[in-house]
Amino acid sequence: MSNIADKKKVTDLIHMLGLKYKMTDKEINDLVESPFLFTYLKIRELDLNNVETEEELSNLKTNFLYRAFGKIYISSGLFSRFKKQKTEGRILNESKWKSKI
Repeated sequence: MSNIADKKKVTDLIHMLGLKYKMTDKEINDLVESPFLFTYLKIRELDLNNVETEEELSNLKTNFLYRAFGKIYISSGLFSRFKKQKTEGRILNESKWKSKI
């Protein structure tokens, strides 16, 4: 196959995906060229502050696969540790500042 035919197939595929997900061809092309930015934006859209249980966390779409790189995901153990550190850090910080006033 020629390089021109391959480019045409890629362009057609990008256009088909754009129609399927109601996005422009430029948005689909940006997603393909920048998967890490896409992951960052999708994780920012998640409402992780209201997640309390492992079941709620497992219902969220948090798996991102990258060719020749691996998988990025949120594990329940690390997430619960993060939540604990966040609340304990806030308590320690508030008590530190209250003692100085």
